[in-house]
Amino acid sequence: SLGGGRENSGYLLVASAYLPSEEKDPLGPALRKLVRDCEAKGVKLLLGMDCNAHHSIWGSNDNARGETLLDFLVTTNLSLLNRGNVATFAVSGRDSVIDITICSPALEMDLSNWKVLMEPSVSDHRTISFCWSANVTRSEPIMSRNPRATDWTLYRTVLEEKLREFPRKYGSATEIESANRILTNSI
Repeated sequence: SLGGGRENSGYLLVASAYLPSEEKDPLGPALRKLVRDCEAKGVKLLLGMDCNAHHSIWGSNDNARGETLLDFLVTTNLSLLNRGNVATFAVSGRDSVIDITICSPALEMDLSNWKVLMEPSVSDHRTISFCWSANVTRSEPIMSRNPRATDWTLYRTVLEEKLREFPRKYGSATEIESANRILTNSI
């Protein structure tokens, strides 16, 4: 349990979490309490997770665990740092995006250049890299996703417009990859 009240606003808690795929509730009570306590006490939180959950928001196909995790994130003030859809997990020809990085909004401005490194690691998970600086100077605005602030009607209209040119037939792996890029960029 975190002590004190809002006077902890200068504190930062850095944590990692493994969310077992066999658990019905991917988050569990301890992780939910940690997030609530950090928010209530004004402690900045940086959390890397092997979430074993899939959602298109972080570059995977949706599953029920991913929906549960996204629902939780939407009800908090946490920001998702993941950018793109490069697989964070790769083993024996299987790959997916199951590692996510989230943080408190007050910390998000200090973090930049989140990316998945393609160099070999000592794990079946790829290394995630980002820059952390309290005085980050950016030449471009930070793009972030806030599902609560999304105009879903406008989103659907724009997506339908972008997908009018989407290829309807695919014959080769190259054409499938091209279609995937178009679809990802449209979304």
